[in-house]
Amino acid sequence: MSQRELAAIRSFMFTPANHPRRVEKVFQIGADAVILDLEDAVAVAGKVAASDDVVAAFSAAQRDCLHYVRINSIETE
Repeated sequence: MSQRELAAIRSFMFTPANHPRRVEKVFQIGADAVILDLEDAVAVAGKVAASDDVVAAFSAAQRDCLHYVRINSIETE
């Protein structure tokens, strides 16, 4: 296992995936893990667009931290 895999995760930072300014800033805060929220933070009508925003944000991330997405249950459209 690598050192990264064995390292403790000290901090998680959540932010709604559909708020571009917050998404940009969350990667600058210094948390060990970033969670972009698609669950209750995003209205149903905006979930598809916010999903695209998640992909773009993770692709553009300049910081080496863990990336997670919080989603609704699998039964949710």
